[in-house]
Amino acid sequence: MRIEPTDDAYVFINEPDANYGDVTYLYTGRYGEQGLWQHAYLRFDLSEIPSGVDITDARLYLFCFTVWGTQVPIACTEVEDDLWDEWTITWNNKPEDGPVLDQELVRVGSREFPISYSWDVTSFVDQEFKGDKIVSLCVRGLEDHPANVNESFESKDWPYDNRVRPFLMITTGALPPVGVSISPGSRGALPGES
Repeated sequence: MRIEPTDDAYVFINEPDANYGDVTYLYTGRYGEQGLWQHAYLRFDLSEIPSGVDITDARLYLFCFTVWGTQVPIACTEVEDDLWDEWTITWNNKPEDGPVLDQELVRVGSREFPISYSWDVTSFVDQEFKGDKIVSLCVRGLEDHPANVNESFESKDWPYDNRVRPFLMITTGALPPVGVSISPGSRGALPGES
């Protein structure tokens, strides 16, 4: 099942009260020689997944079109607080991100040929599915991310090819068996009768 985000935005420490929820890209990394942090946030609604199934695999897919600087690992982390939205999130009010779920070495792509990256987020997505069915994730550089290295990913507002917008790819186990019974156990009638 492919699930696209309900909200996505990036935040920038150099403009701590600015909101970037309506842009077509998500920046991560450390901008400029001063190493100014940028983090991307994504939120997904899991309520379309049938109840009672087991999530066997969940991966966050993002498409990178530029890397400024060298290739470095980019982390995807848990975000427990789902009470944010793309229209109001800023650096100053962003939710805290938690443990790193996975990391990927990101290298340069292009606008014409963005490169696909995926992070394994199975454990956290399964936890949130069994809870409020909302999952928030943060994509950011690791603590030792070098200055003047940042990455650009397509956002959900990318207006051209929807194949390169962010999404969760979720694999589930079989649906649980369903029991059916009728009462009374049998009824009969001749042709033409009820």
